[in-house]
Amino acid sequence: MACTSDDLYVEALACEAGAAAEIAATHKMAKYTDMPSQFVFRPIAVETQSPLNESARDLLSDVSKHTAMCSGDDRTSSFLFQ
Repeated sequence: MACTSDDLYVEALACEAGAAAEIAATHKMAKYTDMPSQFVFRPIAVETQSPLNESARDLLSDVSKHTAMCSGDDRTSSFLFQ
């Protein structure tokens, strides 16, 4: 979780909402660069008072689509993002 009051993120947040989550996701990607290629890595970063990072939104959107197809309930996306 990216704490938006951390000095690392304050300047970026002054320019764009969600910037702290993107910075945190970039740091996570750098941390796991040596992960074997057999694994799929998607960083998930959530700001304490703001949005998810882009790759987290994409992953959760994919999960909600597959869940909706399996369950037949189109509301799964709403439930997942709450």
